[in-house]
Amino acid sequence: ENCVLLYGHNPRGTSKDPAGSFCFTPESYLYTTTTHTFTTTSITSTTTITEIPELVSITDVTFTDTHPHPWTLSGLISWTPPSNLENVLHYVVTLSHDELNTGGTELADPSLSTQVPVGSNSLQMMPHVWRKTLLLDYPANFIIVRAFRSDLGRLQPLTQAGIAAIYDVSSEKPAETSKLLSLSFIPEDEASDRWVGTVAWQRQPGADVGFISSWDIYLAKDVKGSGKRLIASKPADVYKADISVAAEAGDTCVLIYARNANGLSQLPQSAYLRDDLRPLVTSSGGDQFNLMQNVSFADGSAVANKISGLVTWSPPENLTGVTHYEVWQAADAENSYGTQLWDFNDGNPRTSIPVGTNQMNVMECWRVTTATGIPAVKIVVIPRPNLDTSTWGSTHLWDDGGTVPQAIELTTFTFSGYDSEDKIGGTLSWSFLDPVLDSGSLTHFAIYFALNANGWYRKFHTYVPVTDLSYVIPDSTVKGSENCLLLYGHNP
Repeated sequence: ENCVLLYGHNPRGTSKDPAGSFCFTPESYLYTTTTHTFTTTSITSTTTITEIPELVSITDVTFTDTHPHPWTLSGLISWTPPSNLENVLHYVVTLSHDELNTGGTELADPSLSTQVPVGSNSLQMMPHVWRKTLLLDYPANFIIVRAFRSDLGRLQPLTQAGIAAIYDVSSEKPAETSKLLSLSFIPEDEASDRWVGTVAWQRQPGADVGFISSWDIYLAKDVKGSGKRLIASKPADVYKADISVAAEAGDTCVLIYARNANGLSQLPQSAYLRDDLRPLVTSSGGDQFNLMQNVSFADGSAVANKISGLVTWSPPENLTGVTHYEVWQAADAENSYGTQLWDFNDGNPRTSIPVGTNQMNVMECWRVTTATGIPAVKIVVIPRPNLDTSTWGSTHLWDDGGTVPQAIELTTFTFSGYDSEDKIGGTLSWSFLDPVLDSGSLTHFAIYFALNANGWYRKFHTYVPVTDLSYVIPDSTVKGSENCLLLYGHNP
């Protein structure tokens, strides 16, 4: 039998005619699906003929880079052809940024042909192929092999293509995992003695994952990796891991590092195992006994230059004399040019927060100060009537307007240290053209190494707090062949 039929049935019997059928014709690699529509006088049938994807798909794409230099490839690409070659005219191999063929550029063999004949099932790359795509700043991370089909008059769809991640053999360590767009842990079991769930991650558009051979996943006591232990390792083209591991005292975070033959990436990406394990940003300075601490703010407005959302804080240990709290947006932690914020309070707005509440639900308002041209970049919490600014609490005001930061205008950008052929060390310093930088759209500065000042093949190095004006690059930091240091504004 080559068909499966579907009938209606009840205890009195089975319908005379089938409601649908599924038939397979082995010699043609096709299957036929028929559905029937019944009326009181007739039956209308619709038949669809579809190829079996498994029999027209390319599989088992393999490639080993034989070129020792970074961003340069050579070697043999091979694959297993489709079982059904009836309509295949030739193959085309592309370098692509992702599995969707973004920026795809066709590869040629030493004879300069981009059409691989049926039967060869391999392509010998030209020597010294740049690992790049047609899009600037989008390096090639994948090899895609597709058949050109006579029945389609074009290349087969990507769902039937053969795809392999590129591992660029070199002396480079992996590009930093902060190139990941997100990392999360999705728990499946609330058992107290085990962590059971799925660790999932996504790479950012434009991320260079060509130097990654695998992802190493750890559990740790904090985001810095204290007490970390390896729990899983996944290939470079896999973006999730199901875990079930014994819990240990102090487990707080899941970390992911990129790995290759030269070692781990310098910095991990981190995610908290549970929200209640996430520490809040802590205020600094002042008398600890009277200090406002753990001020945090998450902007809930989707409009740029407007803010709303929850401000929370930990009260001072000594509440003697404190009558209420006030929350301001200001140019600095001393509340310069501050404008007072209003608490929504279930539709009854107020500016004074009673002792014991320790939070404000900020009503949506413009992100402004009382001075023209001076932006609000701090949330300041004041225990009244205290006038000692060193005990007030504050946190950076990130205005989440749904956009990436604008370009930063610098007056100076200098490096003092040494720069050898492949290593670097020293101090990077900068100052701004505008003495009052609007850092409200930033959470960090990002430092990159790159081949030129335009950021070609840039490689992430580290993040720096928005309040800093310098950064010390550790001695003997491996920079590879990059000749430029770049500073960007960054937010999530």
